[in-house]
Amino acid sequence: MRSIIITLGILLSLSINRSFAQEKLWKGTFQGWTFGYKCEPFDRGLYWHIQPNGDLLATGGDSYKTQSGMRTNEVYGDYELTLEYKWLSSGEDKKSGNSGIWIHGQEGFDQDNGAFPNSIEVQLRKTTAGDLLRKGLEIDQESGFPSKGEAVFRRSDSSTVEHFYNEWNTLKIRCEKDEISVWLNGTLINKAIQCRTISNEPVTSGYITLQAEFKDLSFRNIVIEKLEKDN
Repeated sequence: MRSIIITLGILLSLSINRSFAQEKLWKGTFQGWTFGYKCEPFDRGLYWHIQPNGDLLATGGDSYKTQSGMRTNEVYGDYELTLEYKWLSSGEDKKSGNSGIWIHGQEGFDQDNGAFPNSIEVQLRKTTAGDLLRKGLEIDQESGFPSKGEAVFRRSDSSTVEHFYNEWNTLKIRCEKDEISVWLNGTLINKAIQCRTISNEPVTSGYITLQAEFKDLSFRNIVIEKLEKDN
């Protein structure tokens, strides 16, 4: 009996620890976030909106010149970030939907005329969701994930698992040390290694930024869970 009680106590303790390790990044309020803008007017209300049901709506305007970054106030490292996003514009090409999740963001808003921190962007653009773009940081492809130019491309075509209009996609980003892995709707899309600054310093943590760019989309269930470190 005593061993059963001890075992139950251990399981309860582990359950509590797991619950504390998980955090909702989007709590239905803009508290805890900082904003950057590509051009004037610097007005959050032009880009970011809280829906009646609590979802976050990102509106990018009608031009690539109108963009905004919504950045966490906290720095995160060694985590799994899971979120859902849904396109509100029809069409199945990059002109009908473009956005991204910027991770390992550094201090300041240096990219795109002050809209985003130096980061690695996890692309959400239609037909290329899961690409990893170098935005002021450097990164290398893992074996089997060939790179070209700015992007570290996918092993497989993400368009076969993407939902392009009015249906929720689930994106998972795992950042462990200097490695980044991306899943879209349960499929491993991309993996890259050796994230670093342009001066070759390793980057293992940073801010997380959501992007409002050109076409409207909704976000919900944005959750981050810290990874357990090896003893």
